[in-house]
Amino acid sequence: MMENQSLGFAKDQNKWPQWPKLPVKRRREGQIQIGYLSGNYGTELPEPVVYLGNIWDTNWMAQEAKRYGSLEELFQDGWEVD
Repeated sequence: MMENQSLGFAKDQNKWPQWPKLPVKRRREGQIQIGYLSGNYGTELPEPVVYLGNIWDTNWMAQEAKRYGSLEELFQDGWEVD
């Protein structure tokens, strides 16, 4: 999914197939990083956070997280909806 398509998709949590989590990925240094956004139904994501790791990992509190000021900033950093 291209950046602008990913942004539009991420803004509408009703489209998230695995709500409340949205899988994302980015390519860095020849590798693909995986992670996911965690949503809150009916509200904007106040501070988007990408949890690095598998969407199905139940121990999300132990996962490294990267915070962003906005969804636009997150996608400018190379993330895209997976």
